[in-house]
Amino acid sequence: MQGWKAAVALMAMAATAVGAAGCGSSPHAKAGPPSTAATTVNSRVATTLPTSIANDDAKRGQVEIESCTSVPGGWAARGIAFNRGHSSVHYDITIFFTKTGDTYEGSGTTSVDVPAGGTSSWAVSGHFAAGPSTRCVVVGVG
Repeated sequence: MQGWKAAVALMAMAATAVGAAGCGSSPHAKAGPPSTAATTVNSRVATTLPTSIANDDAKRGQVEIESCTSVPGGWAARGIAFNRGHSSVHYDITIFFTKTGDTYEGSGTTSVDVPAGGTSSWAVSGHFAAGPSTRCVVVGVG
């Protein structure tokens, strides 16, 4: 029973995050042309709702989506991670793919290391039935 409650709470949080992202010019939910500089590291996509997502507010503020676009058989999010610090930083990025009404379609994760004072491109893509109004939302960065 507890797992069910956690899943419902997570879906409510995701719906709130996705709804808020769609209401303004948030750097965490974007659509647009694909980025040519993105590279994927340890990327995977799930079509069931994750029950545990790492999120560090300081790290999350350093990750942006540059594009959210359809790819053959699915959808892809690409972006950039920043590091304004003096030592390298590792980011675990979780993306939700949603459709009209903020309905969850799938999620994906990737990992990226960013050198001190630098930036690194990242990408998450997956094969699932996605509609033309699919959105990409950063829901967690650990």
